[in-house]
Amino acid sequence: MIKGRSYDKNQLQEIVEIKLPKLVDDQKNAFNVIAENLMNHQGRIFFFLVAPGGTIKTFLINLLLTQIRSSGKVYVALTVVSSGIAATLLSRGRTAHLTFKLPLNLSFKRKFVCPIRKNGSRGKIPEETSFVV
Repeated sequence: MIKGRSYDKNQLQEIVEIKLPKLVDDQKNAFNVIAENLMNHQGRIFFFLVAPGGTIKTFLINLLLTQIRSSGKVYVALTVVSSGIAATLLSRGRTAHLTFKLPLNLSFKRKFVCPIRKNGSRGKIPEETSFVV
């Protein structure tokens, strides 16, 4: 289910080396803190990037994804977003309803059940994923 585990690590590292200097100090700080925490396996930590539009959040997120995928370690970076537009802006982005088979028509009159089996390929996503955007 989780596709794209094989990347050209050297090419991705070159991209990081080219793009990293383009970050301003606050962005570099966010990049370093998030990347360091992930690479050092410091447990489940949640980060929220909050900033006005046009502050290069998408650029920073894509750079983090590139860094993680270029590390050569067994990290799975999953990019799951709420809209198709957002999915097109992020590296290997997918909508949540596609990734997790969420129904698009939610009726509050009946129970919502996600059709993912724990032992199925989609059910293993949370266990295999190191980084979720």
